[in-house]
Amino acid sequence: MRPPPVRACRTQIEHAIGEWVVLSLNADRDREIMRRRLVDGAPVEKLTSEFDLTEQRIKAIIDKWCDVIFEHIE
Repeated sequence: MRPPPVRACRTQIEHAIGEWVVLSLNADRDREIMRRRLVDGAPVEKLTSEFDLTEQRIKAIIDKWCDVIFEHIE
């Protein structure tokens, strides 16, 4: 996972999440996980309980979508 662009603002991140986290059976869930993590700064441990997923699964979702999201806000 690459780091977020230095100048990315909250609006840019939210827009990229909404536009690009789509090709998944669980796109709504994945978008919400990404919003909670990148916009709200929720820790992985909190996301595991909110979404009833393992820490490993939450991290995999975050890793999967971070590159896509950050690529489109640079």
